[in-house]
Formats: sequence, C-alpha cells, structure tokens
Amino acid sequence: MDGESLFDIIIDQFDSVNVLFDIIVEQFDSIKVLFDNLAKLFGTQLVEGIRNDAASA
Repeated sequence: MDGESLFDIIIDQFDSVNVLFDIIVEQFDSIKVLFDNLAKLFGTQLVEGIRNDAASA
C-alpha cells in the first residue's frame, strides 16, 4: 500500500463523516420544525383554554 492510497482512504473517510454530519444537521432541523409546530399547537390550545375559562367565568 502506497502513501497516496492511504491518504485517499483517509479523505474518503472524511467525506463520509461530512455527509453523516449533513444528515444529522438536517435531522436536527426537522426536529426543530417539529418542536416549533408542537409549541404552536400547544400554545394555541393553551390560549383557547384560557379564553374558554374566561368566557365561562
């Protein structure tokens, strides 16, 4: 095995890690969107609950 092919293997590994991190970042973006949507949903329900409580009082 010559030095160049070892270097190529190392570079390929870094490319793989880079792709993996890109996928992880995309997943975190999806999770963030999910939590934002859940927060909106719960926030809306909370506001409606408060309105209903105020209306019934």
